[in-house]
Parts: sequence; C-alpha cells; structure tokens
Amino acid sequence: MNLSDFFAPYEELLKTADLSFKEMSRAHPDRVCCKRGCDDCCHAVFGLFLVEAAYLHEAFMSLEEAVRSEVLMRCNAADEDAKRLEDKLRGSRHDPARAARVMATERIRCPLLTADRDCVLYHARPLTCRVYGIPALIQGALRVCGQSGFLADGRFGAFNFDLAQRRMLEISTAMLEDIEEADSGKASLLVSVSKALKSPIHDIIEENCLKDE
Repeated sequence: MNLSDFFAPYEELLKTADLSFKEMSRAHPDRVCCKRGCDDCCHAVFGLFLVEAAYLHEAFMSLEEAVRSEVLMRCNAADEDAKRLEDKLRGSRHDPARAARVMATERIRCPLLTADRDCVLYHARPLTCRVYGIPALIQGALRVCGQSGFLADGRFGAFNFDLAQRRMLEISTAMLEDIEEADSGKASLLVSVSKALKSPIHDIIEENCLKDE
C-alpha cells in the first residue's frame, strides 16, 4: 500500500478545512477566538479515521527521538484517562443521551500538547483540530466552540464536518480495498490519537480490519 496515494486526497480535504477557517476568521474576527495558548480543542475527545491515523503517525515519526519519547509518555497518561472514560460510558450503554453528555463534557489531554501549550505536530494536526473554533455541522446539528463568540443559530454559516467525515471514510475504505486481507467494511474504525502515534497503520489494520476467518 502506497500511503502517498491516500494522503494526497486527505491533504486536499485539510486545505478545504483550513480555507474555511480562514474565511470565517476574516468575516468574523471578533468571534473566532483561537490563538496560541488556547488549548480547549486539545482536550476534546474524538477518534481518527484510518487515513488520519496513518498521516499523523508518519508525521510523528519525523520528529526527533527525544520529542517522540516525551509524547509517548503523555500517551500513557491519555490512555489511562481513556480507560476511565470507557468505564463511565459502560454505565451509560443503555442511555445514549447520557453517553452523549459524557462524551461532550469529558476532557482528555492530547499527548501532542506540550507543557507550554503548543502542539508538536501543529502542521499535521487532524481535521477536527483545524475547524474546532468555527461553527461546524456535526451529525446534522450545529456545534460551536464554547470559547468562541459564535451562537449555534446558523446565522454565520458552518463547516460541513459530516461531509468531511464521509470523505475521510471513503479514503479509508480505499486504503483497505488496497489490501487483499483487509475488510473494507471495517473502514469506519476510529482510533485514538494516542493509538495513532504509537502504532504504524499496518499494525492497526492487522489488529482491527482484517477479514473474518
């Protein structure tokens, strides 16, 4: 599998997200409050599609070994927090509304976030991070960052995150279709940032996305 074949369309999607953020910032500079040192999005809980995980891991491996070691230590802390979150969600498995509230309010520090509140892979950050500070359409509902000056009433427009997710699913499906042993029906798998940093994409696919025997 030649990952560059799948990174190219993913990077086009990232460019679209970046452009949407720039246009929204230009149109509403008093409402987009993102700035260096603001790390609210760096504690949000979300998963990565396979193409995102592969892209992030490749960028991570380009960092100096000392930096990677520090990040991996923070991955361990993030994994512990994720385990506690899983325990909370287990108690809400029959109450989707409660589970959604838990996911919306739970905070897990991203292992890429340094003590100085900088992202060590800012240039390769996932799409979610790029549009967090502007209104976004997620699962058909308008969402806004609580730190921003936007209201969830639709008057400012929104980035269509649902459409972006469908595109990432398409790319991830194509990745699995390129591997004979993989089941492309498992392309909806979402992995944590920590998992993506620690594991090459081939290992993630082998562990989770092979055809059932």
